[in-house]
Amino acid sequence: MARVHNGRCTSRWRTWIAVYDALDFLASGMTSDQIVSDFPEFTGEQVRAVIEFAAMRERRFATPA
Repeated sequence: MARVHNGRCTSRWRTWIAVYDALDFLASGMTSDQIVSDFPEFTGEQVRAVIEFAAMRERRFATPA
């Protein structure tokens, strides 16, 4: 199971990548498959965890208290 901790994505194997790096890759047009191909220690599950983390964070900022 992939998780995001302190702005970094990790899995049970303790692979770390900064959320902003993964989001930059996606924003530049890379697909999840391309990211995993370029960074084999990173998984598709981790890419989805990054997107989920960004969406939840944005929702917190967009929702009035």
